[in-house]
Amino acid sequence: MAPSPSPTASAWQSPPSIYADHISSTTLPPACDVCIIGAGFTGVSLAWHLLNSSVDPPTITLIEARGLCSGASGRNGGHLSADPYSYTLSLLDAGFSREDVVAHAQFELDNFDALTALIKQEQIDCEYVAKPHLDVALTDADANVLKRALEHMRNLGGPVDACRIYERASATTRARTHCRAAIEHPHSASLNPYKLVTGLLTKLIARYPTKLRLYTYTPVTKTLRDGTVLTSNRDRTRAKAIILATNAYTSQLVPSLAKHIVPVRAQIHYIAGSPRTSPDNCSYNAGGEYLSQRPCGSVVLGGGRRFASAGHGEVGVSDDSAIDPHVRSFLTSFAHRTGLTLGGRDEQTRAQDWTGIMGFTHLGIPLVHRLSWATHPHDTPLHTDIPRFICAGFSGHGMPRIWLSARHIATQTLRSLNMQVSLPLHTTTLPRGYSTPTELDLASLDPRNPW
Repeated sequence: MAPSPSPTASAWQSPPSIYADHISSTTLPPACDVCIIGAGFTGVSLAWHLLNSSVDPPTITLIEARGLCSGASGRNGGHLSADPYSYTLSLLDAGFSREDVVAHAQFELDNFDALTALIKQEQIDCEYVAKPHLDVALTDADANVLKRALEHMRNLGGPVDACRIYERASATTRARTHCRAAIEHPHSASLNPYKLVTGLLTKLIARYPTKLRLYTYTPVTKTLRDGTVLTSNRDRTRAKAIILATNAYTSQLVPSLAKHIVPVRAQIHYIAGSPRTSPDNCSYNAGGEYLSQRPCGSVVLGGGRRFASAGHGEVGVSDDSAIDPHVRSFLTSFAHRTGLTLGGRDEQTRAQDWTGIMGFTHLGIPLVHRLSWATHPHDTPLHTDIPRFICAGFSGHGMPRIWLSARHIATQTLRSLNMQVSLPLHTTTLPRGYSTPTELDLASLDPRNPW
């Protein structure tokens, strides 16, 4: 299961970065300290932490099968929104302790704060606009679920003091669409994810020209226990450590994780300009639909998977070279019903649709840990095995979780190579479950979201 060579065009990726199809040399370097596979938000975040957090930064080979940030990071809904309560009930039902559930919420808020601070400090031009997030319930059933989740998190002592509930008429006024309830929280912003990733990478290449090499359009076909990374078109390199930032495509390199990270296709309906100014990030239908608006006025609306032609909520679909016409029809109608568009032929001429592949996991919890080379329970580790790590499976909710997850893996990688970690990087405590992979029960997946 490899990325499609001809994906749908995402508006985020226009105009392209000067590094969109960058190749540092015709063949890979014969050796490097760290090889990162995947050059989206996760891969670039890993490179940032590795290079900025070591007294003597490691040499890094960053490899991407397609163009820079051409996967899920360059195809998402433009949200940086922490979720302080929605998954409360599912985690409690799964046996997580009160402290664990609160830690999951706090980790997202910490990510939001840390990434916001970085964008401001580094002056990354990525259309960052701080704005509230609204969870909008269009039915009484959804309203009850949202309110119960928030109430439970509040009873647990979680970080929800800033959350505010609107109901009935006040909810309709606040959300500017007819609904039964809406919950608002401030841990949210809209941004251009492509400009964020490419902006970070541009600064890294300028600061560490001899330490970081980027190879786009270089599909990795295999990784070996001795650190050898094989590609289909640029020979090989040998790394002292390997990090997989491959998200939905992880099972191509680690078949044993095929049931742990499952590809799920998402679809975006993008409207260049809207008659309505939407000052908030919004999600609807228990996260099934979500929208954001760029500073230029263009609307980014995603969701509708449950209306896909095949009837499986796009679970198991890894092809982002096509769109589903039924999903597009639903999103077009949804945009009109919620007042985002006026409808008619003019809207259709200004609309653009694309798809992207998410990597879903059990309870939506990502895999962020050192990865054994063992292929079966009785496989004996070899003394020549190099460290291999994974930072993937963010279940369509990576923006408020990737940054600190990558920092954790960068710390572990540097220490595994006996490299000194400098003061700016401190140990990040991951929430329970991030380092414990669990097979995903496909039958349990809600066609609206992974929680």
